[in-house]
Amino acid sequence: MKQFNFNPNSYFIVKNFLIILITILLFIDILCHNIFCMIGNNLFAHLFVCLLFLIAIVTFFTCEHFQWQRLAEANNTSKALDIIKREEALKENNRRAMLHIMRDLTGSMEEIKKLSQVKSDFISTVSHELRTPLAIVQESISQLVEGLRGPITDEQEQLLKVSLCNVEWLGSLIENLLNISKIEAGKLELKRIEFNVVDLISEIVSAYALMVKKKGLEIINKCPKEAAMVYADKDLIAEVLRNLLSNALNYTEKGYVEIGFVLKENKVEIYVKDTGFGISPIDQAKLFNKFIQIGRIHGPGSKGTGLGLSISKGYLEAHGEKIWIESSIPGQGTKIVFSLPRRKTNEI
Repeated sequence: MKQFNFNPNSYFIVKNFLIILITILLFIDILCHNIFCMIGNNLFAHLFVCLLFLIAIVTFFTCEHFQWQRLAEANNTSKALDIIKREEALKENNRRAMLHIMRDLTGSMEEIKKLSQVKSDFISTVSHELRTPLAIVQESISQLVEGLRGPITDEQEQLLKVSLCNVEWLGSLIENLLNISKIEAGKLELKRIEFNVVDLISEIVSAYALMVKKKGLEIINKCPKEAAMVYADKDLIAEVLRNLLSNALNYTEKGYVEIGFVLKENKVEIYVKDTGFGISPIDQAKLFNKFIQIGRIHGPGSKGTGLGLSISKGYLEAHGEKIWIESSIPGQGTKIVFSLPRRKTNEI
């Protein structure tokens, strides 16, 4: 339905006209009263004038109604415009504030990246500088222990063996720091080759046989007899397996450690399972973070840097693969699984 638009200028014209008309009607009322009185019809005169007067009054108030409506609409429009202006101003202020925050965050992120790069460069440089003198110390102690530089007493031999053990641990720490810096800098170079997972697992299980025997544990090789060919960096995958086995053996007091794999369509899922004290759900969320040692207490015991699982995760992610906790019940052991890309025999 089309809305009626009332012209304010017309209102004043009609209003003035009605005032004049009402004055004229009053004059006509008096005149008609005298005229119709002369012809003897006074009632008709009054009815005629009243009708004209009623029409004039209705028209007058109709004009007033339209004027008030027009003023109300104008007032509402003005308020709406004010609200819109305030909203636009608020949006503009919010936009400017967000831009300011984004600039600050961008600047902070850039500074964090620079500091992280400086830290990585520093660790890499220091680690490289420490490797050479540490290797010399390790070689010198080894020669003394082996008696290549003359006879030594039993007490001296024991002290030298302790020193050698700690030098080797320090060398392992430096190597881990170097590997972490390479992973973070994206400078990890993969030397992918095709190899059989069954052979690699058998080699590593044999290397840990003495350690398992000393702890009174059992290591179970659950690998199938059939070959499982993968395409990956063999040295890095071997280090991942050593890290997982070392953790399992360090935190298992009795029972066994089991290692094996499951063949999937395009993957080989390798697992290491133990009967240790397990990992709580809270600790599981941070297990693969740097410098995290679940259940580590101060004093004598198994040493570590808390970098092994973090490095393993970095190695596997560089291959485009994942590592995860498949199951871990406190007091009932842990099972950690990682995947590798499978190469079927007919694809080689």
